[in-house]
Amino acid sequence: MKTRIALAGNCQVKALESWLREALPSAEVLALAPYHLLRSEQETLEWIRYAKTADKVFMIPVKRGYFDFPGLSLEEMSVQVGSKLYT
Repeated sequence: MKTRIALAGNCQVKALESWLREALPSAEVLALAPYHLLRSEQETLEWIRYAKTADKVFMIPVKRGYFDFPGLSLEEMSVQVGSKLYT
């Protein structure tokens, strides 16, 4: 079974996603678009669904209400994924 890793953050998140895919080819890695490029609530909700099933969730903290996307803040993600969250 593949390790599932979810990433969320700023513009560096895509580089981290690429590095993790190369360093851990047996892992499944999914990165949310960089925070400043998010355009749809649906995109955010799909990533949150994935994060809930992930083994590890790495996230650069973001404040509640960022772009009015529900569930994306560090506090909300902590509740949703618990100890799988790394910041």
